[in-house]
Amino acid sequence: MKFGKMLFILIFLLTNLFAHVNNVNLTPQAQDQNKRFFTPNVVLIERKIIDVESDEDFLKYNLTGLGTIEKPFIIENFNITNSEEFSIGNISDDNRAGIYIRNTTKNFIIQNCFLKGYYSGISIVLVKENTGIIRNNIIQAYSTGINIVESDELKCEKNYCSAKNFGISVTGSKKVQINSNYCFNSSKGIEMFFSDYTIIESNNASSNQIGIKITGSDSCNLYSNTCENNKNGIVIGNSGVLKIPEDPPPPDLKQCLLKFNLLLNNTEYGVVLEETARKCRIYDNFFVKNKKDHQAFDAGKRNKWYNYWEKEGNYWSDLGDKKTYTIDGPAGSIDRYPLNENLERTSLFSYACILSLTLVGLIITRIQRRKKK
Repeated sequence: MKFGKMLFILIFLLTNLFAHVNNVNLTPQAQDQNKRFFTPNVVLIERKIIDVESDEDFLKYNLTGLGTIEKPFIIENFNITNSEEFSIGNISDDNRAGIYIRNTTKNFIIQNCFLKGYYSGISIVLVKENTGIIRNNIIQAYSTGINIVESDELKCEKNYCSAKNFGISVTGSKKVQINSNYCFNSSKGIEMFFSDYTIIESNNASSNQIGIKITGSDSCNLYSNTCENNKNGIVIGNSGVLKIPEDPPPPDLKQCLLKFNLLLNNTEYGVVLEETARKCRIYDNFFVKNKKDHQAFDAGKRNKWYNYWEKEGNYWSDLGDKKTYTIDGPAGSIDRYPLNENLERTSLFSYACILSLTLVGLIITRIQRRKKK
């Protein structure tokens, strides 16, 4: 290789290396968290509750659609408000849910509705897999904004939920997709309760006791969520499960993946892995200004706070000069590969740096040989 070409390669690599290191802006996943929420801008029609307990009941409401995949029943543009003050002692068929769908096999979409003053805003129970979509609704409920029970492969997206207990609750359901919802001012913003293979992506769960809670649910993937101003951001484990002495112990929770989540200003921990959490993977997340000194807690076993193969951990706002980050809790976990704000290794000694030093050595050797001549 000619001397001039070697020098050009060296300058190019060093320029890119330092540009890469000095760029400290948050990634697009973190920047765009608060731009995903929808407010209906259509004229809403006031009506009483919608109560569907069989396929035939859809026909009572003169809905558009046929209940097929191509032409689902559409429940949209309704203002369903309970004018009477709700109390826990007067639950009835008239106020248990603004929209209640149970035991159906037809396809349906619930969208662009406003629901207020019911025990649950929208309740979906025992419907056929992959038949329901709940999107673009605003819900203020007493107990639960959106309640999904034993109904697999439903989609819940771009809803705005506030309730005393849960913004969105999913129980005994598999492969449910929870995307781009805003859940706030609840005990738990989003909860998965014994619901496996769930995707929870691009949601904002803020100003709750717990932002997102995973209870007894295997293989849940949490991507690009914002959990801000909660007591705890994300909690994974089995606490809160009703235990009867003769029952077997709760199953271990395995192989949940947390990636690209923003855990910000939670008064306790950004992420908590409880005693039954096993083999969870937590990396490429942002932990910013959560509990002082320890922003995460791990009481489980064999959980990894970094990607071993990529040598990538998480961003910690209080890392300082430390080369690793210690996770609070009895598990003794460590993030061995902390990242900067661009989710890049904090160490400057990268492959580009190694290659640059190698080229420097070759150039010096070449110069010395020329001088000898």
